[in-house]
Amino acid sequence: MSCCGKKRTEFQGTIQTHQGFKTTGSTHSQPQSVRHSAVYFQYLGKTGLTVVGSITSKRYSFNSPGAIVEVDLRDRPAMTAVPNLRQVRNL
Repeated sequence: MSCCGKKRTEFQGTIQTHQGFKTTGSTHSQPQSVRHSAVYFQYLGKTGLTVVGSITSKRYSFNSPGAIVEVDLRDRPAMTAVPNLRQVRNL
């Protein structure tokens, strides 16, 4: 009689989760959370400004001149290209 041999064991050995983390063993393990750092930007314009993050699609509202807003690190590259915004040191 023929058997699947090691195929089933190999299949259960490494599992790719939907978040891109590899787990071994049980398929019931909890996915690991990913922590993203933040950076801060200050608005130097004369009115207000709302910017939508290019990666996260989060809305960042700078309500007045001089406003400082926390920005997801993933949105940083696009934010540096916005006129009247500058990155400031973390608070």
